[in-house]
Amino acid sequence: GTGTGVEGGVAFTVAAFLSFSPNAFAIDAFYLGGRVGHVALSGGLHSSYSNTIGFGVDLGLQVNSGLDVLFQSQFSPHSGPTESLKLFANTLDANLHIGQANDFDFTLQAGPGFYSFSASGLSETRFGLNFGAGADIVVDENLRVGLDWRYHILFGTSSTDYNFWST
Repeated sequence: GTGTGVEGGVAFTVAAFLSFSPNAFAIDAFYLGGRVGHVALSGGLHSSYSNTIGFGVDLGLQVNSGLDVLFQSQFSPHSGPTESLKLFANTLDANLHIGQANDFDFTLQAGPGFYSFSASGLSETRFGLNFGAGADIVVDENLRVGLDWRYHILFGTSSTDYNFWST
């Protein structure tokens, strides 16, 4: 499986904490976004599969002007010499707004994630962490266009390095 129940449980737990905690804070805004970007494999996977374009969705809560809590889900298909690899990345990040200059908003981001890989009918899900930085152009109060770089470090017992970059 792809581990969808685990990510759903994480999202529910975070939503419940934000909604029902006695110390809950007000949410300034909710946002929905799309994601298209390069996914660059590293380590052992890079030698067997190509880099590619990934597609995804972002769901975010703006806690205050300096912090967003962001759930990101991304899919990327990687071709190989005899088979393809499908990567599903689901992360929950804290986005810290570190500065603004004119219409640019700069962020640092980090958080945990669950990553599912499937090839030839076999699948594996791993836990990992990601960190990165980004910049958004504020088009108007309801629209932003941005670019971010994230490095995903995945944990597991096999000797294959599953780490990757995404933009």
